[in-house]
Amino acid sequence: MKHLSYLFLLVLLFGSGCGSTKKLQQLLLDGSRTPAAFSETISYEEVGGLIVVEAKLGGATRRFLFDTGAPNLISKELAREIGAVVHTRQRVRDSQGKAEPLEFAYLDSLEIGGVTFYQTGAIIADLSASVELSCYEVEGIIGANLMRLACWQIDYQRKELHFASHRDSLSIPEGAFSIPFQASLQGSPS
Repeated sequence: MKHLSYLFLLVLLFGSGCGSTKKLQQLLLDGSRTPAAFSETISYEEVGGLIVVEAKLGGATRRFLFDTGAPNLISKELAREIGAVVHTRQRVRDSQGKAEPLEFAYLDSLEIGGVTFYQTGAIIADLSASVELSCYEVEGIIGANLMRLACWQIDYQRKELHFASHRDSLSIPEGAFSIPFQASLQGSPS
């Protein structure tokens, strides 16, 4: 996961032109949800210490990693299946200096529990090339740029995600650990 997050940060630092960087920034900031007011709980599966959730995208239920340190990401195969339209491209360099083009698209709608998130941006990536991701049997990542559209609470004991339109709608137990942070452009804690 850290590799993808670092790769994404390099996109912002070494973007191929001001126009495409502005498109990328807007893509990360866009998104909406319905209903306006909600409080939901879903179960998750823990795989290798990471959270895997089910969400509906392109008319089917799919498995995604839930990662606060990365933006949304979908596999190239899933992008083809749902007909994702590339909004912008960025040529980036990884930590070894290898240049790699990445494509970015909008997800028309992604449903988690009873909440639908619209027009959130996502990286399109070759997940089969990632040894780390291939063992989780996921089709992408639900990331920080979508998470910014709700308030989230992780219950590790019950393996549940609680999310709501307002923090006051979450039942925060006595002695719960809360992490204050400021969000980066992609919505990740910084």
